[in-house]
Order: sequence, then structure tokens, then C-alpha cells
Amino acid sequence: ALPISKAAASALRNLAANNDQAQLAIAQAGAPSVLIQLLGHFDPGVQAQAAATLGNLAGDSSDNHYDKQVMIARAGALAPLARLLGGDTPEVRAVSAGALRMLATNNMDNQVAMAQLGAIRPLVQLLGDESPSAREEAAAALGNLVFYKDEIHSGNQVAIADAGAIAPLARLLTDSAGSLQE
Repeated sequence: ALPISKAAASALRNLAANNDQAQLAIAQAGAPSVLIQLLGHFDPGVQAQAAATLGNLAGDSSDNHYDKQVMIARAGALAPLARLLGGDTPEVRAVSAGALRMLATNNMDNQVAMAQLGAIRPLVQLLGDESPSAREEAAAALGNLVFYKDEIHSGNQVAIADAGAIAPLARLLTDSAGSLQE
């Protein structure tokens, strides 16, 4: 039987996708803190839905995009998402990387926090994951960790290179399994 929490997270994930009004209502309903708790659920399916929902809540180009990212990070999402980069299933690893990617987009505070939490090395390790979507999300997350508006975050740039990302990223240039080449 499908856990009710997984079904609810899935519904919120879909409602939050590119919908600023729904994202605001979901945040006001207190869902982010519960979603963060669900990142520690024993069922990887629940973990994946919670991570993907947090990514959808953080990810868009609305005027309050930064505020939503900060709210999710301050609620404690970054550390459990970073832990799930080593999750049991490819889906958990991919959606956790995707959520971190969305939380890092043009947000220097979250970029610094992710580096301090140790998220860079597991993201680099995901570049060699069996799952094409995990590889793709990890590459995109690493890119977002070094880019802030029109500037380069040089501290993360060095940290990512030092973690060994360059060679696996170069190999992914010819990876036809994922959607990177579309």
C-alpha cells in the first residue's frame, strides 16, 4: 500500500511545479518543515517525493524566488538533502541533487552553506552514478554552485575542481544516456 504521506507529497510536488500561488499556499500551510522531516523517512519513495517537492517549491523565476529558497534552507533542508545524495535509490539521489540545484540557483548564501555542509564531494561522486538523471542533476547542481547572477563563486569553483569534478564532467560531454545532449 502506498503511504499516504507519499501520495500527499506527490500531489504537493505536482501542485508546486511552476506555480507561484500554489508554492506560497504550500509554504503558508507549513508543508516545508514536514517535507524536511519526510526526507528521513524509511521509505525511499517518500524521501524522493519530499525532495522533489522541496525542489519544486524552491525552483522558479518568480519575484520571491530567493525568499522561498531562504525559507526552505532556514527550515533545515540542506543537510538532509546533502545526506540523500548517497541515498539507496537512483531516484532519491537524482531528486536530492535536483532540489539542491534549485536551492543553489543565484543564491550565494545557500551555495556557501552547501559547500560548508560537504555537499560538493557527493555531488562529484554522483557524476559517475548508474542513473543518467542523477548524473545530469549532479552536473547541473555543481554548475549552480559556482554561478551567482553574473559572477563566479570562486571559492566553490576551487572546491569543486579540488573534489575531482573536471574529468567526470568532461566525460559527461559524450554521455548520450541522459538528456544533457538535447
